[in-house]
Amino acid sequence: MAKPFIKWVGGKYTLANELKKHLPNNFDELDYIEPMLGGAGMFFNLQPKKAILSDINKKLIITYKSIQNNVEGVISELKKHELNHKTNEDYFYDVREYFNKGCETREGLAAAFIYLNKTNFNGLYRVNSKGEFNVPKGRTTSGSVTICDEKVLKNCSDLLKGVELYWKSYEDALKDLNKHCFVYLDPPYLPQTDVSFTKYSKDGFSVEDHKILSTHCKDLSERGIKFMMSNAENDYTHDIYGDFTIKPLTVYHSLGPDKKTRKKAKECIITNY
Repeated sequence: MAKPFIKWVGGKYTLANELKKHLPNNFDELDYIEPMLGGAGMFFNLQPKKAILSDINKKLIITYKSIQNNVEGVISELKKHELNHKTNEDYFYDVREYFNKGCETREGLAAAFIYLNKTNFNGLYRVNSKGEFNVPKGRTTSGSVTICDEKVLKNCSDLLKGVELYWKSYEDALKDLNKHCFVYLDPPYLPQTDVSFTKYSKDGFSVEDHKILSTHCKDLSERGIKFMMSNAENDYTHDIYGDFTIKPLTVYHSLGPDKKTRKKAKECIITNY
């Protein structure tokens, strides 16, 4: 069974088992749209019949397309990274520089993306004001992490066959939809505090961005398009998305690598049906 090949902050692969209990009754009849793709946990769990996936992160979409179209090429490059990672303490930073300057091939970029994701601090994807990936190395060269999981990559490639993948903003992704679509939205969550981490792209995603997103949700409703959103359960959420149905959830997660330190978090599902 296919599962995410990268770690992503707020990934939904496990939580999707709960989320799918709240899908519309006619979900199987609808085209699945996910315009904030990230780690694609929801997609890999649901495995919909037809899917249109997109993200504002260009290198992320190139990675998905490379897995879709030439997974063997990506695996070949990843194996080189896996070997060098075990023998060169500074290799991570060499690859990070290569990744930021621009890779020679799409498969090379995809392999670098996956390698950095597997070996950086907590699997974060963060960029600076110049759009450069700047997360530091997070794991040792001991080989404790599997960098090239061939089975997972090949399963993902099989599932991605026939899927439409686009590099675009969520605003553009929502423009041409119709009532035969179902949209799953997974934005960076509204903050529990004013300093919560939300900078996944160089532009970040603020409370004001959520207010804009809420207007697009209203537009979906007016067009008869069903949507589900995941978000934090707090006052910000109820203030901004109060026009929709908000159902609370309690989940366990954190950004930290130690599962023993993971705590309860209040989240919610927002729907218009």
